[in-house]
Amino acid sequence: MSKKEMHSKIIFLEGLPSTGKSTNSRILLSQFESNGYHAKWVHEMARPHPTLFFYESCLTYNEYQLLVRRYPNSSNILNRVKRTRNKYIAFDLLEIEWNRFLDEEVLHAIKQFDVWNFPLEKYIDVALDKWEDFAQQIRKQDQIILLDSSIFQFQIYTFLLENASFSLLETFLSKIYGLLREFNPVLIYFYRDNVNDTITYMEEDRGIQFFINIWERDQHLPYYQNRPKGANGYKEFLRDYQKTAEKLFEIFPFKKLPFEISEGNWSKYVQMMLSELEIIPTEISVSSLPVGKYVNEELGFEIRLEGSFMIDPTGTRKCLYKKTENEYYIENLPVILYLETPDKLVIKGEQLCDRWTTLGLVYRRIDF
Repeated sequence: MSKKEMHSKIIFLEGLPSTGKSTNSRILLSQFESNGYHAKWVHEMARPHPTLFFYESCLTYNEYQLLVRRYPNSSNILNRVKRTRNKYIAFDLLEIEWNRFLDEEVLHAIKQFDVWNFPLEKYIDVALDKWEDFAQQIRKQDQIILLDSSIFQFQIYTFLLENASFSLLETFLSKIYGLLREFNPVLIYFYRDNVNDTITYMEEDRGIQFFINIWERDQHLPYYQNRPKGANGYKEFLRDYQKTAEKLFEIFPFKKLPFEISEGNWSKYVQMMLSELEIIPTEISVSSLPVGKYVNEELGFEIRLEGSFMIDPTGTRKCLYKKTENEYYIENLPVILYLETPDKLVIKGEQLCDRWTTLGLVYRRIDF
């Protein structure tokens, strides 16, 4: 039976942290692929990210020309690693740092244009340029794009932390929706009616230090002035986040699927998602891999395989699911483990900001 033509080319997955966005993105990716669709999951920490800005500098064409004139000896490298869009020229800062393409002085000059530090007005301009480029790329591809945390989460953080008005955020998103209208986007939104239940779940799952770390990262921004400090400040932010997300969900102009997840019946939620998307459910089995330790000696990374689980280089244990005979999905990442031989593990799929996920990176088995 041939696959049914997919009406939507973009699927947004949104919700507070710890509401299942990444896990369900992986589930949808595997279900699309098992039904014969060409699909791509863009994780919020993907690099290079087609719509968001993590470790990315953006320069206008004039700013770039000034940079080249200032550092003529680096012009060939700059031209090779730049990414050109309609209005801006972008640099992946991690790519430059990891591969030591440029000396520290040139890298420092490029970092002055890190989008993370742009004022909101400039961020809006740079972001719309990137979304327009994204739309141009989608037109050239026959694939379904799963965007995790792109349209709500990143934008809510960006605007709310600057104490920007809701109307400004709404206007910004309406321009993005205009760019994407032809792709018939679908929004899948996970939430708990009681936001404090999500906060409690997050604290149990990630630990209180996670809350403190996020607050410490953002405490200098306008939102946190005259608000509680530390973990309580971030918890207040999460409550405001959900209020904002609920308003954005109500005005989302395309198909939208809300899932209230308090009862935790994920098998039911998945069945409902697949039904709404008109996807035939397929059994994706948990994998059973050989037990072993695989090491990339050059970078000092280690991956342990333990049957149906892996332990990544950060020490995090994750479940593995079968993709093909020698390829394995990771439970909440778009990274694919490819066991080329019993002694050679290769990274495939989509790479993230964690360097151990670099595409093509080889890990070789060593004895315990």
